[in-house]
Amino acid sequence: MSRGISAYLRDAIDCYISDPGLAWLHLEMTQEQIRAEKDAKAADAERDALKLSFEKTKAAFRDRLLEFDERPAKDNELPVSARLEFAHPAESYQSFREQQARIDFEHLLSVLTWKQNQDRARTDPEISREQVLEAWGREMVLSVRGCSDWDLIEREFELAMMAQPDFELYLVRKHLDWAEQTSAKVEEDGPIAFRDSIPPHLKLYFYEASWCDLLGLEAACVSLCGGILQEAIRIKLNAKGFTGLFEAIEEATRGDLPLLTGKAQKAADEIKTMRNTAVHGKLGFGKFDQYQRKYALSLTRELLDTIFANES
Repeated sequence: MSRGISAYLRDAIDCYISDPGLAWLHLEMTQEQIRAEKDAKAADAERDALKLSFEKTKAAFRDRLLEFDERPAKDNELPVSARLEFAHPAESYQSFREQQARIDFEHLLSVLTWKQNQDRARTDPEISREQVLEAWGREMVLSVRGCSDWDLIEREFELAMMAQPDFELYLVRKHLDWAEQTSAKVEEDGPIAFRDSIPPHLKLYFYEASWCDLLGLEAACVSLCGGILQEAIRIKLNAKGFTGLFEAIEEATRGDLPLLTGKAQKAADEIKTMRNTAVHGKLGFGKFDQYQRKYALSLTRELLDTIFANES
């Protein structure tokens, strides 16, 4: 038994004869404390289970990646280390390093040129390696390895260049990186305060939106967030339904005691704008600020905390 529960029980017993009403109040506080501790344990258990699941997933992907790396070489092919040692004896090591630096630079320039052309509009003419080098400069090209998403860009380039892409190997590497980042994000988000306040179907949609967020599916996540917000408003206002999120937000901001005000109303309007753009497949979704797209789920979570504040 925790100290908090023990203290409330002791106060209830002490007050029972002199002030029975106060004793009952202490007993109610004891029950609240018990419920709070149970919820905290449930949240910890849920988070631990997710972390364990991600750790198992990460281990499985790592094992699969090692299987790829340990594939037997062809009969007439020496191991990589042996080939390098045979081809580059110690006396030519400096020239070997210089050659590798040239090869590495040419590879970076090729990937950067490919990426620049991928980002251009279809109507724009392709740019050449020479044009990229002239615009960026050698030092800038060499610095691209420091970009946070360079590994992903490089793998996309390798996949695009393959005559017969090894999708399985690509997906294993991609998901291994994802698993590394996701377990930390789950722990950072922490427990959900309104877990017991929303109906099961809304909880399902929120968890699915959370998975979309973890997987980087921004348009899908924003679309679900809009539906979650609309349904939450309908439930809280006990309404029959709305024709869309615009009408739901309008209804939630009316009256003397509106459901959404100030910062909450602004967040709801932000989700509405992004959601409508994503659902209708408009080009403008990609033009939203990355911060807006990335934190749509966080805004929705804050709104659910606000909407169900008195029930959590």
